[in-house]
Amino acid sequence: MRRGRRAVELMEQEHQVLVELVRRDDPTAGLADGSVDAALLWGRVDDPRYTAVEVLREERVAAISHRSTLAVRDSVTWGDLGRRCLVLNTVSGTLTPDDWPTGARPEIGAEAANLDEYLHAVAARRGVGALPASVAAGHPDPDVRYLPVAGAPPAVLSYVRPRTNPHPHAEQLATVLTEDAAQDRPRGRSAATTPRTTPAC
Repeated sequence: MRRGRRAVELMEQEHQVLVELVRRDDPTAGLADGSVDAALLWGRVDDPRYTAVEVLREERVAAISHRSTLAVRDSVTWGDLGRRCLVLNTVSGTLTPDDWPTGARPEIGAEAANLDEYLHAVAARRGVGALPASVAAGHPDPDVRYLPVAGAPPAVLSYVRPRTNPHPHAEQLATVLTEDAAQDRPRGRSAATTPRTTPAC
């Protein structure tokens, strides 16, 4: 969240606009229905209706029930998770069994429609999960343990806006975010948010 907030502050100062931050639990974070003008989305964005630019690559952490036999470890591997059932966020998640190699893919133990349901399913031992490190840090759960996971593909955060009739300030926000990302890259700081830009009142 830090990067998104910092970019919003810079955007408002430099361009004299008000940036409204909202959350939408759907695959495009509100872009498809027009409820937002731009979004920060985890995962690949291949929809031709949108222009996407990578803002961040971040390590993933494993989400494991405190009652799991894996919870006694200090870390796990991507292969360890592939041998367990997976909790799948079907709305805004970034992982599917296809992210593991053929022959080593996990079964789906539970499906969730948002992050709260996802963590409840993990806590209830319906399966394991893997989240971007900053998302996990922002959502502690007393019944879920987050562990480093070796060999996991990075989580990719993209800034996404419509190709047709984008908001007049959407390009400027893209510039602010990518410049900020370039400054942060050696330190690896990260954030996620879903912005909507509106003219200042």
